[in-house]
Amino acid sequence: MITGLPAGLCAKENWMEGNVGKFGCNAILCPPGSYSPNGRQISDLNPCLPCRTVTPYYGMTFCGDEYLRPTAFPSQQRGTPTPTEQWIREDQSERDILSLVFTQTLGTRSWINSDGWMDSNRDVCDWYGIVCNGEGSIKEVDLGSNGLRGTLPLEFYQLKKLERAVLSNNDMVIVFSGIGQAESLRELFVSGTDTYDTASIRQALQLSVLDISNSTLEGEMVGDIFALVN
Repeated sequence: MITGLPAGLCAKENWMEGNVGKFGCNAILCPPGSYSPNGRQISDLNPCLPCRTVTPYYGMTFCGDEYLRPTAFPSQQRGTPTPTEQWIREDQSERDILSLVFTQTLGTRSWINSDGWMDSNRDVCDWYGIVCNGEGSIKEVDLGSNGLRGTLPLEFYQLKKLERAVLSNNDMVIVFSGIGQAESLRELFVSGTDTYDTASIRQALQLSVLDISNSTLEGEMVGDIFALVN
């Protein structure tokens, strides 16, 4: 979960198809104590709505903690886990996760190639940019330079068999919180994006290739690169 939002992002009035200029920070992530189905405001008809119970996190897509559970991350072996590491959404199917990626990165309006995506009659292994292993689990996602905009949902890291992800050269935000859940991830390419919570990279114990060139970085990058064991 995200507990802070750099103020500089809210000054990018032309970002998110101009929605930042219209709705301010809400166009990036709904503030603590509010939610929307997309985790942010994308139109006048889809604002950030108040929750009955206040949560300390940005970008909530629901209120309350009924869909949250405590979990242990590999980084717990290194010390006290952060609040981000202590709570995650319940596991979802790979189709659900990819559908969330499509929705939150403006797939319908922004993607250059979305062949097969959201087609209930096609296996996710046949969706553009998706490669599966022999067991039918997703092992590679290649959506580089494909017009993705918005924020990569943290549920993306619940793709347990994912080995390689290419998200480079998209006008999107990538937060590394919870990356340790992607326990098979070995190669990650996010050059030309905005990346946040780089301190969480140390969770990616299997990661051996990381491309963050030409990216906006927020976090203690140098120390965390050397924290990788591979």
